[in-house]
Amino acid sequence: MGNDAGIAIAEHLDGSVEKFSTNLNEYLKTKVKVKDTNFGNIYGLFDADYVIIAYDMAKNTEYVMKDKEF
Repeated sequence: MGNDAGIAIAEHLDGSVEKFSTNLNEYLKTKVKVKDTNFGNIYGLFDADYVIIAYDMAKNTEYVMKDKEF
């Protein structure tokens, strides 16, 4: 699949890909204030729960651009 690094990071941070996705979605909703985006997995591959809204991606970008290291 070629997503070895993403899987390794997810497992290292949260123990599983599923838990990482759950935590990512919660973080985005509480910290970034996205409303309609839901990451169903870490790869971007088809998942019935995977929804990305352009407005939320703009909010994600705005949030990230405030980080000087980024």
